[in-house]
Amino acid sequence: MMNDTGFFGDQQGGDLSRLFAECNDRIRMAGGELPALSDLRDILGPSAVMGQGHSDEDLALLIEDGSVALTAVNYGMLHDDASGFGTGEFDHLVWVCGIDRDPRTEHIRAFDTVDLRTIAAHRVPAERFVAAWLETGGHYVIVEQ
Repeated sequence: MMNDTGFFGDQQGGDLSRLFAECNDRIRMAGGELPALSDLRDILGPSAVMGQGHSDEDLALLIEDGSVALTAVNYGMLHDDASGFGTGEFDHLVWVCGIDRDPRTEHIRAFDTVDLRTIAAHRVPAERFVAAWLETGGHYVIVEQ
């Protein structure tokens, strides 16, 4: 099992950047607003697979197998920003492209994410990411590379 499957320093970074830009372009062409979860598969194309996770390990296994996932999260929870919490519902999308595990315990320490709108990369502590993701339903879309 991999210790760190992160976006940061990954040799596939260029391929992922192209994937993110292409998918972001498709979303912009579809109106630019935050799409409904049910519309994401159509926007992202035939290789997109919708899913729902119930734990950090559900998502981690997909990422460690080489997939990237577009996840529905709450912005305020994700960024530990009370002003962005809103109703606590899904109001933001982030790509998850890597996992950081403790090499001794295999415990997930962080998720490597890329913001859908800004394409800014962030390493988010696992507890904060999981709260922002699972509290809004644990929805994701896997895009085959």
